[in-house]
Amino acid sequence: MAITIAAVSAATSVAPALAFADTLDNQVIASTDANAVNQLKGEIQGFLNTKYTDNEDMLNTPSNAGQSVYTIQYQVGKSGQVKNITNMEDLTIALASLDKDNTFLNIQVTNKGYDTVNGQVVDYQEEQYKQADIDSLYTTISNDIANTTVKDTQGVTSAKAAVTAANTAVDKTSVEAAKTAVNAANTALTGSTVTFANVDTAKEQLAAAQKALQGQPSVEAANTAVEAAIKAVDEIKANSEGNITDITKVDANTVSLELLNNNTPLVIKTGDAKLNLTSGAEYKKDTSGNYLGLNDKDQEVVLTGANDSNIATNPERIVTGFATDKSVAPENKDKVMNFGVDYKGIINKEYKASDLYDFNIGRFTIDGNQLDKFIEEYNAVKDKGGQATQPATVTLNAEKTTLTVTFPEDKTDEMNGQTLMPAAQSISGPAEGQYADIVITGSSKELTQLQGILNQTANPTVGELAGMDRYDTAVQVSKATFADKTASTSNKAGSVVLVSGTALADGLAATPYARAEKAPVLLTANDKVSDKTMDEIKRVLGNSGTIHVIGGENTISKAVETQLKAKGYTIDRIKGNDRYETSLEVAKKMEATLGDEVYVAGGYAEADTMSIAGVAAREGMTNPILLVNPKTGLSNDQINYLEGNKAAKSYIIGGENSVPAVTATQIKDEAKLTTNPERLAGADRQGTNAAVIKEFYNTEISKLYVAKSDNQGLVDSLSAGALAGKDKAPVVLATNAVSESQQSVLKAIGMNNNATKTQVGYGIAAQVWSTITDLFTK
Repeated sequence: MAITIAAVSAATSVAPALAFADTLDNQVIASTDANAVNQLKGEIQGFLNTKYTDNEDMLNTPSNAGQSVYTIQYQVGKSGQVKNITNMEDLTIALASLDKDNTFLNIQVTNKGYDTVNGQVVDYQEEQYKQADIDSLYTTISNDIANTTVKDTQGVTSAKAAVTAANTAVDKTSVEAAKTAVNAANTALTGSTVTFANVDTAKEQLAAAQKALQGQPSVEAANTAVEAAIKAVDEIKANSEGNITDITKVDANTVSLELLNNNTPLVIKTGDAKLNLTSGAEYKKDTSGNYLGLNDKDQEVVLTGANDSNIATNPERIVTGFATDKSVAPENKDKVMNFGVDYKGIINKEYKASDLYDFNIGRFTIDGNQLDKFIEEYNAVKDKGGQATQPATVTLNAEKTTLTVTFPEDKTDEMNGQTLMPAAQSISGPAEGQYADIVITGSSKELTQLQGILNQTANPTVGELAGMDRYDTAVQVSKATFADKTASTSNKAGSVVLVSGTALADGLAATPYARAEKAPVLLTANDKVSDKTMDEIKRVLGNSGTIHVIGGENTISKAVETQLKAKGYTIDRIKGNDRYETSLEVAKKMEATLGDEVYVAGGYAEADTMSIAGVAAREGMTNPILLVNPKTGLSNDQINYLEGNKAAKSYIIGGENSVPAVTATQIKDEAKLTTNPERLAGADRQGTNAAVIKEFYNTEISKLYVAKSDNQGLVDSLSAGALAGKDKAPVVLATNAVSESQQSVLKAIGMNNNATKTQVGYGIAAQVWSTITDLFTK
């Protein structure tokens, strides 16, 4: 039988950790892999929930309204009947169909094609006009307008009569040019088919005749007749079929369309959604949705022909615009996704002891730490009555050749399906009461030591507070610091401090404030709080409480506030216009709990701020950290704050490249603090870290925390500072090695024999711990 821990490796016959893929498309999961099955259910539920808009007018195919945009089918076994999945019960049936005779389930999801337009799911792809489209549009419509057949035959007859009258009148004059032009106009309107181009030609000729008559004596009658002919010609287009009566090219990116019976032109620019100018005309309607014409002045009279087919041929129609072009199929149309579920997918998992624990330095590997955390979480699960359930067992065989971790119960549901896979099943079905074993091999010495650590009868030399990412690491630190909301102990959180996991600037000064508020420092992405972080918030606060969001909406968006408020939490956002102002606003919030010191660090020297953060957060003496401009030092507002604060002592953290020399003068003379500030700085970030430790930890230490010193890893020390402050313990910043200055300081301070050493976050080199171990054993 087989069961595994998700964060270690999903023990399957295909690629490991399938349950953590963004999508299971084109993957095969095990039917007994609860995480993966839950993810599959979530994806299928998402497909079922994605439906076209109910607004038929927005769709290319109105019958799609309200329908799913996916066709979902499944087949059990190679010869099974192909069936549809239209709801989640169908999927449950499909999964339940797997057995020893039908060992494979294939689910095929076909995308009918969709896009989102104005927040609505539609069955076409909205395209945009490019400059070449504008050029083509102008040419095409100009030609179309010119070649449109005139439907107003009566208008043509009237125009010809007017032209004939003009011809007669002009004949009575001696202006030959006018005669020629009127004859040409008459010719343009002659024939069985008259187009708009003919009409335009006739108008041009009449205009020429009118010009020829200007200034000639005794041609008033001829002039009047030509004007009447021009008016008659003008009326032909307005009374003929055609929704666009003219087009003008405004510039290279813009055209203006004159619409039938509408004084407001339709302007089309590059970047606009493409329109269906062929048959997508939209007409003016009254408040009841009835079509209106020119004579419907009270907007209540229904125009003759109350549907599109009739209105389209009515000369009095008022064209208001055109519908979006719905003819382009979305790029995802007919895309097929395949999901596989294998009844025999689970296999046993074995480890070597050295895969899980580094015996040279006494520290878990990533896999080992994840296993240890999983066992702890598994054993903490209680039944619905609040009683303890069967714990995991870690058993060494008689020959001391294998160590077996056994999970006697399936606690998938109680553990929110996050880490535990359900009971493994053999070909003949699940074994009654038996669940997978993790088998570990190694020397008897290694296995004996590892057994004690996993059974928590012994501690690793180096403890680890680490998760698979920075957000999870912050959660692990929180768990080590604060009890559950429902616990009867005193170490419960009063609130939560939430900072950005990707932009450290605003959160740099948050550590002492978090300690003062008895709040864990948790991390969030810009637009969403992760599930693990949300679970931790609920663990420490329950279903209500205050969350202090540090920084502006550029780093933690309004969407995060909305997400938290929806869960019942109160939001207190602390922000300034930049990192300097934000640190000041945090300091102001701390005034009721301030100690007698203040620390000033460079706004862009994150490592220096992390070095002092644990000191600033010391239990019972929390003090503010002000971030300053590396060129100008303190702002006027910061100086005024310091003058009003009157701290007994001030420290500048970091060299003059980070905090300029003028800052000391600002603190002493302008802020009028009673003593000169003391600068704590080294040759580099680790040197400054050593200087801080030397200044504030001058007696033998009983706890030590180590966090990464590189820019990418510094975020782990952000959450560690509050815990270190609680324990009054130093934080050593070291990713790959402990510097000579750090070694010297640590050696001078000393560490008692029972001291605990804890690593915060993964990624710290073994050399770091080897050096620290050597420092206190020689």
